[in-house]
Amino acid sequence: MSVGKQASYKIKPFKGGHYINCDLRYFTLSSLGKFDVILIDPPWRVIQSRPQEAMMFSNTNFKLNYNTLSYEEIMDINVGSLCDQGFCFMWVLNSSLQFGLNLLNHWGFSYIDKITWIKKTKNDQIFAGTGYYFLHSTELLLVGVKHGSTKKNGQKLQYISKITNDILFSKVGIQSQKPNEVYEIIESMVPGARKIEIFARNHNIRKGWLSIGNRLGEAFDKEMTSYSCHKCDKNLFSPDFMGTDKNIKRFKSCKNPKVNLCEKCSSKFSEDYGPYFIFENTCTEPIFHDWYSCDVCEMYPICGARFSCKDCSGDFDVCEDCFDKVMTKDSHEHRSDSFTAIEYPDPGCGYAVHVDKKCSSCLACPIIGERFMCTECKDVNLCRKCFFLQKEPKTHKCTHEISMIPEPRHAHQKLKCAGCGTVGLQAPIHKCKTCMSFILCNKCYDVHETCYDSLKLDKFTTHKQFHSFMRMK
Repeated sequence: MSVGKQASYKIKPFKGGHYINCDLRYFTLSSLGKFDVILIDPPWRVIQSRPQEAMMFSNTNFKLNYNTLSYEEIMDINVGSLCDQGFCFMWVLNSSLQFGLNLLNHWGFSYIDKITWIKKTKNDQIFAGTGYYFLHSTELLLVGVKHGSTKKNGQKLQYISKITNDILFSKVGIQSQKPNEVYEIIESMVPGARKIEIFARNHNIRKGWLSIGNRLGEAFDKEMTSYSCHKCDKNLFSPDFMGTDKNIKRFKSCKNPKVNLCEKCSSKFSEDYGPYFIFENTCTEPIFHDWYSCDVCEMYPICGARFSCKDCSGDFDVCEDCFDKVMTKDSHEHRSDSFTAIEYPDPGCGYAVHVDKKCSSCLACPIIGERFMCTECKDVNLCRKCFFLQKEPKTHKCTHEISMIPEPRHAHQKLKCAGCGTVGLQAPIHKCKTCMSFILCNKCYDVHETCYDSLKLDKFTTHKQFHSFMRMK
Protein backbone atom coordinates (compact mmCIF):
# COMPACT_ATOMS: atom_id res chain seq x y z
CA MET A 1 0.00 0.00 0.00
CA SER A 2 1.29 3.43 -0.89
CA VAL A 3 1.17 5.84 2.02
CA GLY A 4 1.69 9.56 2.36
CA LYS A 5 4.95 11.19 3.33
CA GLN A 6 5.28 10.80 7.05
CA ALA A 7 7.65 12.98 9.03
CA SER A 8 8.60 12.46 12.65
CA TYR A 9 10.18 15.40 14.45
CA LYS A 10 10.77 13.74 17.82
CA ILE A 11 14.29 13.23 19.12
CA LYS A 12 14.57 9.52 19.91
CA PRO A 13 17.30 7.46 21.61
CA PHE A 14 18.93 4.63 19.66
CA LYS A 15 22.21 2.71 20.05
CA GLY A 16 23.54 5.09 22.68
CA GLY A 17 22.89 8.21 20.62
CA HIS A 18 19.89 10.28 19.57
CA TYR A 19 18.29 10.81 16.19
CA ILE A 20 15.51 12.55 14.28
CA ASN A 21 14.08 10.69 11.30
CA CYS A 22 12.73 13.16 8.74
CA ASP A 23 13.03 14.47 5.20
CA LEU A 24 15.59 17.26 5.46
CA ARG A 25 14.09 19.09 2.49
CA TYR A 26 11.01 19.87 4.58
CA PHE A 27 12.50 20.07 8.07
CA THR A 28 13.23 23.38 9.82
CA LEU A 29 16.79 22.94 11.05
CA SER A 30 16.81 26.25 12.91
CA SER A 31 14.33 24.75 15.42
CA LEU A 32 17.14 22.57 16.82
CA GLY A 33 19.17 25.47 18.19
CA LYS A 34 22.89 26.06 17.73
CA PHE A 35 25.76 23.59 17.39
CA ASP A 36 29.54 23.87 17.57
CA VAL A 37 30.22 21.12 15.04
CA ILE A 38 28.31 20.09 11.92
CA LEU A 39 29.23 16.92 10.03
CA ILE A 40 27.42 16.45 6.72
CA ASP A 41 27.62 13.75 4.04
CA PRO A 42 25.29 14.99 1.28
CA PRO A 43 23.65 12.37 -0.98
CA TRP A 44 25.27 13.81 -4.10
CA ARG A 45 23.61 13.12 -7.41
CA VAL A 46 26.51 11.80 -9.45
CA ILE A 47 27.63 13.67 -12.55
CA GLN A 48 28.93 11.67 -15.47
CA SER A 49 32.61 12.45 -15.87
CA ARG A 50 32.69 12.76 -19.63
CA PRO A 51 32.96 16.47 -20.39
CA GLN A 52 30.74 16.26 -23.45
CA GLU A 53 27.93 14.60 -21.51
CA ALA A 54 27.11 16.70 -18.45
CA MET A 55 24.30 14.43 -17.34
CA MET A 56 23.29 13.54 -13.81
CA PHE A 57 22.40 10.01 -12.89
CA SER A 58 19.79 9.12 -10.32
CA ASN A 59 20.31 6.52 -7.62
CA THR A 60 18.56 3.95 -9.82
CA ASN A 61 21.36 3.95 -12.40
CA PHE A 62 24.01 3.23 -9.78
CA LYS A 63 21.83 0.85 -7.73
CA LEU A 64 22.24 3.01 -4.65
CA ASN A 65 19.91 2.21 -1.78
CA TYR A 66 19.24 5.82 -0.89
CA ASN A 67 17.77 8.81 -2.68
CA THR A 68 20.08 11.44 -4.15
CA LEU A 69 19.59 15.21 -4.22
CA SER A 70 20.49 17.80 -6.81
CA TYR A 71 22.91 20.61 -5.97
CA GLU A 72 20.03 23.07 -5.69
CA GLU A 73 18.13 20.84 -3.26
CA ILE A 74 21.21 20.49 -1.03
CA MET A 75 21.85 24.24 -1.13
CA ASP A 76 18.25 24.94 -0.11
CA ILE A 77 18.77 23.07 3.19
CA ASN A 78 19.54 25.82 5.68
CA VAL A 79 22.58 24.25 7.34
CA GLY A 80 24.05 27.66 8.12
CA SER A 81 21.28 28.37 10.63
CA LEU A 82 22.64 25.63 12.92
CA CYS A 83 25.88 27.41 13.75
CA ASP A 84 26.92 30.95 14.69
CA GLN A 85 30.44 29.93 15.68
CA GLY A 86 32.06 26.57 14.98
CA PHE A 87 33.15 24.07 12.35
CA CYS A 88 31.51 22.37 9.40
CA PHE A 89 32.98 19.10 8.12
CA MET A 90 31.59 18.06 4.73
CA TRP A 91 32.27 14.97 2.63
CA VAL A 92 32.51 15.66 -1.10
CA LEU A 93 32.97 13.55 -4.22
CA ASN A 94 35.68 14.40 -6.71
CA SER A 95 33.04 15.64 -9.13
CA SER A 96 31.38 17.83 -6.47
CA LEU A 97 34.50 19.49 -5.04
CA GLN A 98 33.85 22.95 -6.45
CA PHE A 99 30.22 22.86 -5.44
CA GLY A 100 31.22 21.73 -1.95
CA LEU A 101 33.40 24.82 -1.59
CA ASN A 102 30.52 26.96 -2.83
CA LEU A 103 28.21 25.31 -0.30
CA LEU A 104 30.48 26.14 2.63
CA ASN A 105 30.55 29.75 1.53
CA HIS A 106 26.77 29.78 1.00
CA TRP A 107 26.22 28.55 4.56
CA GLY A 108 28.58 31.18 5.98
CA PHE A 109 31.69 29.05 6.56
CA SER A 110 35.21 29.85 5.37
CA TYR A 111 37.17 26.94 3.93
CA ILE A 112 40.31 26.34 6.02
CA ASP A 113 41.52 22.79 5.38
CA LYS A 114 40.67 19.26 4.28
CA ILE A 115 41.27 15.65 5.29
CA THR A 116 42.01 13.15 2.53
CA TRP A 117 40.67 9.66 3.13
CA ILE A 118 42.83 7.13 1.28
CA LYS A 119 40.62 4.10 0.85
CA LYS A 120 41.90 0.58 1.42
CA THR A 121 40.31 -2.77 0.66
CA LYS A 122 39.74 -5.48 3.23
CA ASN A 123 43.07 -6.96 2.06
CA ASP A 124 44.92 -3.71 2.84
CA GLN A 125 45.33 -2.84 -0.83
CA ILE A 126 44.64 0.62 -2.26
CA PHE A 127 40.99 0.75 -3.28
CA ALA A 128 40.33 1.50 -6.97
CA GLY A 129 36.93 3.10 -7.40
CA THR A 130 35.11 4.51 -10.39
CA GLY A 131 36.26 7.44 -12.50
CA TYR A 132 36.71 8.64 -16.06
CA TYR A 133 40.17 10.22 -16.24
CA PHE A 134 41.54 8.38 -13.18
CA LEU A 135 40.29 5.67 -10.84
CA HIS A 136 39.33 7.33 -7.57
CA SER A 137 40.98 5.97 -4.44
CA THR A 138 40.32 8.94 -2.17
CA GLU A 139 37.50 11.01 -0.77
CA LEU A 140 37.76 14.50 0.67
CA LEU A 141 36.42 15.89 3.93
CA LEU A 142 36.29 19.68 3.60
CA VAL A 143 36.63 21.73 6.77
CA GLY A 144 35.01 25.13 7.14
CA VAL A 145 34.96 27.52 10.07
CA LYS A 146 32.62 30.25 11.23
CA HIS A 147 34.26 32.53 13.81
CA GLY A 148 31.17 34.48 14.73
CA SER A 149 31.30 37.75 16.63
CA THR A 150 33.23 37.95 19.91
CA LYS A 151 31.42 41.19 20.70
CA LYS A 152 28.10 39.35 20.64
CA ASN A 153 28.88 36.39 22.91
CA GLY A 154 32.18 37.44 24.44
CA GLN A 155 33.82 34.08 23.67
CA LYS A 156 36.33 32.95 21.11
CA LEU A 157 36.06 29.68 19.23
CA GLN A 158 37.72 26.98 21.33
CA TYR A 159 39.51 24.05 19.66
CA ILE A 160 42.70 21.98 19.83
CA SER A 161 44.87 22.18 16.72
CA LYS A 162 47.44 19.78 15.23
CA ILE A 163 45.97 16.63 16.78
CA THR A 164 46.50 14.68 13.54
CA ASN A 165 47.73 15.09 9.98
CA ASP A 166 45.50 15.62 6.96
CA ILE A 167 45.73 12.06 5.59
CA LEU A 168 43.59 9.20 6.83
CA PHE A 169 44.16 5.57 5.82
CA SER A 170 41.06 3.46 6.44
CA LYS A 171 39.26 0.49 4.93
CA VAL A 172 36.10 0.89 2.87
CA GLY A 173 32.99 -0.30 4.68
CA ILE A 174 29.47 -0.75 3.44
CA GLN A 175 28.01 1.60 0.88
CA SER A 176 28.31 5.29 1.88
CA GLN A 177 29.92 4.41 5.25
CA LYS A 178 32.71 6.75 6.31
CA PRO A 179 35.66 5.96 8.66
CA ASN A 180 34.96 5.97 12.39
CA GLU A 181 38.31 7.71 12.87
CA VAL A 182 36.71 10.94 11.63
CA TYR A 183 34.41 11.07 14.65
CA GLU A 184 37.38 10.51 16.96
CA ILE A 185 39.32 13.32 15.28
CA ILE A 186 36.41 15.76 15.62
CA GLU A 187 35.74 14.81 19.24
CA SER A 188 39.42 15.31 20.10
CA MET A 189 39.64 18.59 18.20
CA VAL A 190 36.54 20.15 19.77
CA PRO A 191 36.00 18.36 23.12
CA GLY A 192 32.68 18.94 24.83
CA ALA A 193 31.18 20.52 21.71
CA ARG A 194 27.53 20.25 20.73
CA LYS A 195 27.65 18.08 17.61
CA ILE A 196 25.16 17.21 14.86
CA GLU A 197 25.43 14.94 11.83
CA ILE A 198 23.23 15.63 8.81
CA PHE A 199 22.19 12.88 6.36
CA ALA A 200 23.26 10.32 8.96
CA ARG A 201 22.63 6.58 8.74
CA ASN A 202 22.04 4.05 11.50
CA HIS A 203 25.68 2.99 11.51
CA ASN A 204 26.63 6.64 12.21
CA ILE A 205 24.51 7.09 15.36
CA ARG A 206 26.97 7.83 18.15
CA LYS A 207 26.92 8.92 21.76
CA GLY A 208 27.25 12.68 22.13
CA TRP A 209 25.90 13.39 18.63
CA LEU A 210 22.46 14.28 17.31
CA SER A 211 21.91 12.37 14.05
CA ILE A 212 19.35 13.56 11.54
CA GLY A 213 18.31 11.91 8.26
CA ASN A 214 15.60 9.87 6.58
CA ARG A 215 17.06 6.40 7.19
CA LEU A 216 17.24 6.32 10.98
CA GLY A 217 15.67 4.21 13.71
CA GLU A 218 14.66 0.62 14.34
CA ALA A 219 12.56 0.43 11.15
CA PHE A 220 15.77 0.80 9.11
CA ASP A 221 17.94 -1.40 11.33
CA LYS A 222 17.56 -4.58 9.31
CA GLU A 223 20.05 -7.09 8.01
CA MET A 224 20.30 -8.37 4.45
CA THR A 225 18.22 -11.52 3.99
CA SER A 226 20.41 -14.43 2.93
CA TYR A 227 19.23 -16.84 0.22
CA SER A 228 20.69 -20.05 -1.17
CA CYS A 229 19.86 -22.07 -4.27
CA HIS A 230 17.13 -24.63 -3.61
CA LYS A 231 18.90 -27.24 -5.75
CA CYS A 232 22.68 -26.80 -5.55
CA ASP A 233 22.69 -24.92 -2.21
CA LYS A 234 24.84 -22.18 -3.72
CA ASN A 235 24.87 -18.98 -1.70
CA LEU A 236 23.00 -16.25 -3.58
CA PHE A 237 24.91 -13.40 -2.04
CA SER A 238 25.16 -9.73 -2.93
CA PRO A 239 28.50 -8.53 -4.30
CA ASP A 240 31.19 -7.15 -2.08
CA PHE A 241 31.23 -3.33 -2.29
CA MET A 242 34.83 -3.40 -3.52
CA GLY A 243 33.71 -5.48 -6.48
CA THR A 244 35.82 -8.49 -5.54
CA ASP A 245 32.86 -10.86 -5.66
CA LYS A 246 30.69 -11.43 -8.69
CA ASN A 247 27.03 -10.91 -7.99
CA ILE A 248 24.74 -13.91 -8.45
CA LYS A 249 21.26 -13.27 -9.79
CA ARG A 250 18.41 -14.78 -7.82
CA PHE A 251 15.55 -16.54 -9.60
CA LYS A 252 12.44 -16.80 -7.44
CA SER A 253 9.83 -19.30 -8.59
CA CYS A 254 6.35 -17.95 -9.33
CA LYS A 255 4.87 -21.43 -8.86
CA ASN A 256 6.53 -22.04 -5.51
CA PRO A 257 7.59 -18.67 -4.02
CA LYS A 258 9.74 -20.29 -1.34
CA VAL A 259 12.05 -21.73 -4.01
CA ASN A 260 15.06 -19.58 -5.01
CA LEU A 261 17.50 -20.76 -7.67
CA CYS A 262 20.79 -19.68 -9.18
CA GLU A 263 20.94 -18.88 -12.89
CA LYS A 264 22.24 -22.32 -13.89
CA CYS A 265 19.60 -24.24 -11.94
CA SER A 266 16.82 -21.91 -13.10
CA SER A 267 17.45 -23.02 -16.69
CA LYS A 268 17.77 -26.66 -15.75
CA PHE A 269 14.53 -26.79 -13.75
CA SER A 270 12.48 -24.21 -15.67
CA GLU A 271 9.65 -26.67 -16.35
CA ASP A 272 9.26 -27.42 -12.65
CA TYR A 273 9.64 -23.92 -11.22
CA GLY A 274 9.39 -21.38 -14.06
CA PRO A 275 8.48 -18.64 -14.73
CA TYR A 276 10.58 -16.63 -12.30
CA PHE A 277 10.88 -13.32 -10.57
CA ILE A 278 14.46 -12.26 -11.37
CA PHE A 279 16.50 -10.18 -8.93
CA GLU A 280 19.80 -8.55 -9.91
CA ASN A 281 21.08 -8.81 -6.33
CA THR A 282 23.56 -5.93 -6.58
CA CYS A 283 23.09 -3.99 -3.33
CA THR A 284 25.14 -4.60 -0.20
CA GLU A 285 22.61 -3.09 2.22
CA PRO A 286 18.88 -3.60 2.78
CA ILE A 287 16.72 -1.67 0.33
CA PHE A 288 13.77 0.34 1.63
CA HIS A 289 10.72 1.34 -0.39
CA ASP A 290 9.79 4.78 0.92
CA TRP A 291 6.08 5.54 1.29
CA TYR A 292 5.03 1.87 0.93
CA SER A 293 3.77 -0.33 3.76
CA CYS A 294 3.06 -4.06 3.68
CA ASP A 295 -0.68 -4.75 3.56
CA VAL A 296 -0.24 -7.96 5.58
CA CYS A 297 2.31 -7.35 8.36
CA GLU A 298 2.14 -3.51 8.12
CA MET A 299 5.94 -3.18 7.81
CA TYR A 300 6.75 0.47 7.05
CA PRO A 301 8.68 1.11 4.96
CA ILE A 302 8.87 -2.21 3.11
CA CYS A 303 12.37 -3.63 3.39
CA GLY A 304 13.77 -5.81 0.61
CA ALA A 305 11.79 -6.74 -2.48
CA ARG A 306 8.28 -5.32 -2.81
CA PHE A 307 5.53 -7.33 -4.51
CA SER A 308 2.70 -5.29 -6.01
CA CYS A 309 -0.53 -6.83 -7.32
CA LYS A 310 -1.32 -5.65 -10.86
CA ASP A 311 -4.99 -6.66 -10.50
CA CYS A 312 -5.43 -4.33 -7.53
CA SER A 313 -4.27 -1.19 -9.38
CA GLY A 314 -1.14 -1.00 -7.26
CA ASP A 315 -3.11 -0.82 -4.01
CA PHE A 316 -1.90 -4.15 -2.62
CA ASP A 317 1.79 -4.29 -1.73
CA VAL A 318 3.52 -6.89 0.41
CA CYS A 319 7.04 -7.63 1.60
CA GLU A 320 8.73 -10.82 0.41
CA ASP A 321 8.07 -12.79 3.60
CA CYS A 322 4.35 -12.05 3.44
CA PHE A 323 4.27 -12.77 -0.30
CA ASP A 324 5.65 -16.25 0.39
CA LYS A 325 3.05 -16.84 3.10
CA VAL A 326 0.14 -15.51 1.03
CA MET A 327 1.03 -17.52 -2.08
CA THR A 328 1.49 -20.81 -0.20
CA LYS A 329 -1.99 -20.71 1.32
CA ASP A 330 -4.64 -22.86 -0.33
CA SER A 331 -7.22 -20.09 -0.20
CA HIS A 332 -5.89 -16.72 -1.20
CA GLU A 333 -7.38 -13.98 -3.34
CA HIS A 334 -4.30 -13.26 -5.46
CA ARG A 335 -2.53 -15.18 -8.22
CA SER A 336 1.27 -15.23 -8.27
CA ASP A 337 1.30 -14.18 -11.93
CA SER A 338 -0.68 -11.06 -11.03
CA PHE A 339 2.25 -9.72 -9.00
CA THR A 340 5.17 -7.58 -10.09
CA ALA A 341 8.40 -7.94 -8.12
CA ILE A 342 10.07 -4.58 -7.50
CA GLU A 343 13.65 -4.97 -6.34
CA TYR A 344 14.66 -1.32 -6.41
CA PRO A 345 12.39 1.55 -5.32
CA ASP A 346 10.43 3.37 -7.98
CA PRO A 347 12.49 6.54 -8.63
CA GLY A 348 9.27 8.48 -9.05
CA CYS A 349 7.60 7.25 -5.84
CA GLY A 350 4.33 7.00 -7.75
CA TYR A 351 4.86 10.10 -9.90
CA ALA A 352 5.41 10.07 -13.67
CA VAL A 353 9.01 9.38 -14.69
CA HIS A 354 10.19 11.03 -17.91
CA VAL A 355 12.96 8.59 -18.85
CA ASP A 356 15.87 10.05 -20.88
CA LYS A 357 14.70 13.60 -20.17
CA LYS A 358 16.86 15.85 -18.01
CA CYS A 359 16.16 19.22 -16.47
CA SER A 360 18.07 21.91 -18.36
CA SER A 361 18.62 23.81 -15.11
CA CYS A 362 19.46 21.36 -12.28
CA LEU A 363 20.33 18.51 -14.71
CA ALA A 364 18.17 16.02 -12.79
CA CYS A 365 17.64 12.93 -14.93
CA PRO A 366 15.09 11.47 -15.27
CA ILE A 367 12.58 14.27 -14.69
CA ILE A 368 10.08 13.12 -12.08
CA GLY A 369 6.58 14.55 -12.03
CA GLU A 370 5.41 17.13 -14.53
CA ARG A 371 7.85 18.11 -17.29
CA PHE A 372 7.79 21.72 -18.52
CA MET A 373 8.97 22.06 -22.12
CA CYS A 374 9.73 25.42 -23.70
CA THR A 375 8.03 25.77 -27.09
CA GLU A 376 10.41 28.56 -28.16
CA CYS A 377 13.79 27.04 -27.19
CA LYS A 378 15.29 23.88 -28.59
CA ASP A 379 15.64 21.01 -26.11
CA VAL A 380 14.83 23.02 -22.98
CA ASN A 381 13.00 21.00 -20.35
CA LEU A 382 12.45 21.95 -16.72
CA CYS A 383 11.46 19.92 -13.71
CA ARG A 384 8.61 21.16 -11.54
CA LYS A 385 10.84 22.87 -8.99
CA CYS A 386 13.00 24.73 -11.52
CA PHE A 387 9.92 25.86 -13.43
CA PHE A 388 8.32 27.45 -10.37
CA LEU A 389 11.66 28.99 -9.35
CA GLN A 390 11.69 30.59 -12.82
CA LYS A 391 15.11 29.23 -13.73
CA GLU A 392 16.48 30.43 -17.08
CA PRO A 393 19.04 27.93 -18.44
CA LYS A 394 20.83 28.52 -21.74
CA THR A 395 18.92 31.11 -23.80
CA HIS A 396 15.59 30.34 -22.15
CA LYS A 397 13.52 33.11 -20.57
CA CYS A 398 10.74 32.61 -18.06
CA THR A 399 8.48 34.70 -20.30
CA HIS A 400 8.63 32.03 -23.04
CA GLU A 401 5.60 29.91 -23.75
CA ILE A 402 5.72 26.64 -21.80
CA SER A 403 3.99 23.35 -22.48
CA MET A 404 3.35 21.19 -19.41
CA ILE A 405 3.62 17.44 -20.01
CA PRO A 406 2.18 15.56 -17.02
CA GLU A 407 3.06 12.06 -18.29
CA PRO A 408 5.44 10.76 -20.96
CA ARG A 409 2.72 8.87 -22.83
CA HIS A 410 3.21 10.79 -26.07
CA ALA A 411 6.78 9.53 -26.33
CA HIS A 412 5.57 5.95 -26.84
CA GLN A 413 4.17 6.89 -30.26
CA LYS A 414 7.70 6.90 -31.75
CA LEU A 415 8.91 3.72 -30.06
CA LYS A 416 9.18 0.30 -31.69
CA CYS A 417 8.64 -3.00 -29.90
CA ALA A 418 11.69 -5.27 -30.23
CA GLY A 419 9.40 -8.30 -30.05
CA CYS A 420 6.56 -7.77 -32.52
CA GLY A 421 7.92 -4.72 -34.37
CA THR A 422 4.87 -2.57 -33.63
CA VAL A 423 5.51 1.18 -33.89
CA GLY A 424 3.45 3.54 -31.74
CA LEU A 425 3.10 1.73 -28.43
CA GLN A 426 0.38 2.08 -25.84
CA ALA A 427 1.32 2.38 -22.18
CA PRO A 428 2.55 0.55 -20.27
CA ILE A 429 5.77 -0.37 -22.04
CA HIS A 430 8.84 -2.15 -20.67
CA LYS A 431 12.40 -0.92 -21.14
CA CYS A 432 15.47 -3.06 -20.45
CA LYS A 433 17.72 -1.55 -17.76
CA THR A 434 20.82 -3.04 -19.38
CA CYS A 435 20.03 -2.53 -23.09
CA MET A 436 18.36 0.87 -22.85
CA SER A 437 17.20 0.75 -26.50
CA PHE A 438 15.47 -2.63 -26.03
CA ILE A 439 11.75 -1.96 -25.56
CA LEU A 440 8.80 -4.34 -25.41
CA CYS A 441 5.08 -3.72 -25.54
CA ASN A 442 3.03 -5.10 -22.67
CA LYS A 443 1.99 -8.21 -24.63
CA CYS A 444 5.54 -9.12 -25.69
CA TYR A 445 6.79 -8.49 -22.16
CA ASP A 446 4.43 -11.18 -20.85
CA VAL A 447 5.75 -13.55 -23.54
CA HIS A 448 9.32 -12.57 -22.59
CA GLU A 449 8.70 -13.67 -19.02
CA THR A 450 6.96 -16.96 -19.86
CA CYS A 451 8.18 -18.13 -23.28
CA TYR A 452 11.27 -16.16 -24.26
CA ASP A 453 12.29 -18.39 -27.20
CA SER A 454 9.04 -17.65 -29.05
CA LEU A 455 9.97 -13.96 -29.43
CA LYS A 456 11.26 -13.08 -32.90
CA LEU A 457 14.20 -10.93 -31.86
CA ASP A 458 16.89 -9.45 -34.07
CA LYS A 459 19.75 -11.96 -34.28
CA PHE A 460 22.24 -9.18 -33.52
CA THR A 461 20.57 -8.10 -30.28
CA THR A 462 22.69 -8.10 -27.12
CA HIS A 463 19.63 -8.51 -24.90
CA LYS A 464 19.48 -11.50 -22.55
CA GLN A 465 16.44 -13.06 -20.91
CA PHE A 466 17.75 -12.49 -17.38
CA HIS A 467 18.01 -8.70 -17.87
CA SER A 468 15.57 -6.76 -15.71
CA PHE A 469 13.08 -4.18 -16.98
CA MET A 470 11.62 -0.88 -15.89
CA ARG A 471 7.90 -0.37 -16.41
CA MET A 472 6.99 2.93 -18.06
CA LYS A 473 3.47 4.29 -17.86
